[in-house]
Amino acid sequence: KKPKAEAPAKTASQEVAALPPGTETDKKMETAPPAAGKNGGDGDADHKMGLRFYNGINVEKNYGKAAEFFLKAAAVGHPGAQYNLGIMNFLGQTGGQDFTNAAKWFEKAAAQGHTQAQYNLGFLYYEGKGVERDLKKAFDWISRAAEQGDPKAAKAAQLIDKAVER
Repeated sequence: KKPKAEAPAKTASQEVAALPPGTETDKKMETAPPAAGKNGGDGDADHKMGLRFYNGINVEKNYGKAAEFFLKAAAVGHPGAQYNLGIMNFLGQTGGQDFTNAAKWFEKAAAQGHTQAQYNLGFLYYEGKGVERDLKKAFDWISRAAEQGDPKAAKAAQLIDKAVER
């Protein structure tokens, strides 16, 4: 019997980026920010716009538009956007629940040190959702999140460690 692991960490709505100084918060934004390549190429502007659409911050909530902005940011390696795409696929907010794509996006963000992505990827390996079940990989990814101070990951790593022949 496998120990119970908790469901994925924070959703995109729980990972709200701070709005940049000078942002108008009293009316809806009518234009998009510059594309990722126009502000140094880090994808931050597109990620923030994706969060606005995901959460309905000064715009109408729209998962499709959120995903479009997250994809732009993810294309230039933004780990937060990659993580949010993983969450959207995991929750079925991109047209249907897709654990395989969730794992793909979580892995991209996790490889860059995104704590919640590391935990969530480990969870998918533990459950065998979207990836082949692999307790060693589950332990490795969840342990990385634990090493960054995630208490839920630390508890999960202890449980999985007991189940893994090491």
